[in-house]
Amino acid sequence: RYLLAIGAVLLGRDDLARAAGDQWQEALWLLGTRATGVAMAHSVHSAGLSLPSRAFRDGGFYILRHRDLHMIMRAGPNGQNGYGGHAHNDALSFELYARGRSWIVDPGTYVYTADYRARDRFRATASHNVVQVDGEEINRLRPGPFGVYEDARPRVYEWRTTARYDLLDAGHSGYARLREPVLCRRQVYLDREAGYWAVRDVLTGRGSHRLALRLHLSEVKVSAEPVRVPASVRLQEGQAALDVFFLAPEGACLSLEEGEVSPSYGVRQRAPVVCVSVSSSLPVEFLMVLVPSRAGDARLSRDAAQAMAAAAPWPEVKD
Repeated sequence: RYLLAIGAVLLGRDDLARAAGDQWQEALWLLGTRATGVAMAHSVHSAGLSLPSRAFRDGGFYILRHRDLHMIMRAGPNGQNGYGGHAHNDALSFELYARGRSWIVDPGTYVYTADYRARDRFRATASHNVVQVDGEEINRLRPGPFGVYEDARPRVYEWRTTARYDLLDAGHSGYARLREPVLCRRQVYLDREAGYWAVRDVLTGRGSHRLALRLHLSEVKVSAEPVRVPASVRLQEGQAALDVFFLAPEGACLSLEEGEVSPSYGVRQRAPVVCVSVSSSLPVEFLMVLVPSRAGDARLSRDAAQAMAAAAPWPEVKD
């Protein structure tokens, strides 16, 4: 039946998708995101396949999902005994899928040796959905197109999944090497009952630093208001939408940048990037709420976003 799943995606055949049942593993490996929506629609809802949230601790991948809400976060080692030949600076980065499409994405690889500058740009910290400190890399890049130094050493403090919510609490020490060290902590909360995520980044340490949180987006329509936090961003594709409300740090600048994504090797295209930046002494907290919605719905209000964030059982972060 796995051949039926592959055929369903390539030929656009709903009858083959239904007949494939839960045999979607090969299609997902071979066809990637082309198969994701078809698999979710037919394998999960029609066949009743249960896809729980899950931690893949050895690889450092954590999946927080409920029905068609799906987030994957990276909190693992560089690989190759720390050498990180193919590693990117994606410690604590995440991707987000909802309402049948990807909204927040990993930009991909693009190329290896054909363009060294592009290679470094796509594996850089600024090309991932994380907080960057003072324009520095989470892991310093080794000379050449392969390898990063093992600076970050991500650590998971807590992973909790219940019938009502998921909670992931992780951190890294990539910026502990700075003259005034910084520790990064990211906590992610998925509310299954209300259907939304809240993401909290806490930076502790010494001194004043330039901080920038970026979200790399798929090809979607983006509208943002206003230009200072607290601020909301609506992402829209057809009738589907995702509201992102930034609650903290207050007074931070919200801007839209032009980035790139590589959907396959050797291919790149322009894509929008949301950036929240601030210069401040530590500690600093970034806080955002992400709510799937529809194009005609009213935008998420500040009061509603604050209530959603307050519902999360955030673990304490000591300075």
